[in-house]
Amino acid sequence: MIALEAVTKRYGSAVALRSVDLEVGEGEAVALFGHNGSGKTTLLKLVAGLLRPTAGTVTVAGSQPRDVRGRIGYVGHEPYLYPYLTVWENLAFFARLYDVPAGPARGGAEPSLLALLEQVGMDHKRESLVHTLSRGEIQRVSLARALLHDPDVLLADEPFSGLDPAAAATIPALLRRPGRTILVASHDRDQAMAVCERAVTLELGRIKLELGRP
Repeated sequence: MIALEAVTKRYGSAVALRSVDLEVGEGEAVALFGHNGSGKTTLLKLVAGLLRPTAGTVTVAGSQPRDVRGRIGYVGHEPYLYPYLTVWENLAFFARLYDVPAGPARGGAEPSLLALLEQVGMDHKRESLVHTLSRGEIQRVSLARALLHDPDVLLADEPFSGLDPAAAATIPALLRRPGRTILVASHDRDQAMAVCERAVTLELGRIKLELGRP
């Protein structure tokens, strides 16, 4: 489902990824580990189609990532939310982009979108402006945004960041579904491996180690 072949990414003279080869099968969940600056975020952005490789090829389902954006969900360090819109207005906007029915915020909203807000624990804040939310609450809304179109490929960069232990414990069940392909970048091995069955460690832009679930 995801394939990187001899992928190099440069930012000027700095090299973020160096000739990386990686394959992730359909329905497989893979964790990316590595220190800050190891290339995890760059790799996810390349797969999401937010960046282009300097050299090599990146494909998702056999196509360029930009051509299959509707099948990809992405949770990054930036929430990609509009701060002066409400939680519901944000999700309704992104739902329209993906042709997902949203409905009004009160009485008659599509059960699927309401259920998603409930799953991330934000149904009670759906009429709150995003800029008034805590970091953890913004992270939950960002997760809902990434999941609302039920993507076949989910890319999550530190999805547990800012969440209290109770909220973090709900993430594995939220992210996984049969057939979904997942890449999770995280500093927390225990949390990431609750989602994933394989781990890849990056070091200075190269794959250093690949391991299965212990």
